[in-house]
Amino acid sequence: MTKFPALFGAATALALTALGGTAQAGEMSDAAIDGYNRRLEDVKADRAGMLREVELMRAAPTKEEVCQHIETMLDYGWDALASLSLMMQSATAYDDQQAYDQAWNANEEMEDQMDRIIELRNKTCR
Repeated sequence: MTKFPALFGAATALALTALGGTAQAGEMSDAAIDGYNRRLEDVKADRAGMLREVELMRAAPTKEEVCQHIETMLDYGWDALASLSLMMQSATAYDDQQAYDQAWNANEEMEDQMDRIIELRNKTCR
């Protein structure tokens, strides 16, 4: 069976843990806080989906199945990046620097993860 590199390191967990705190009253309106927190839950769900796909990929018996799981990981990752972008836009609109910084850090880490997954896809599936 093919060995796969670690795709999700401690930095990912740390970035999403830092992001784990929901937006609070302060700079943002109640509606903006609700939207930010919904996007946060979307990011967490997408990350959980990516982690499930890693396990399924590692157990996949064929190259075709491995590649399917890699593509699904990428789909989850693009969705997470879209949610993180919306979170940063919301934080910017309300001038909430802390919320922006948390979303930006998680976005940077997710982009790094996506780069690794794309590299894996290019090595494995093309």
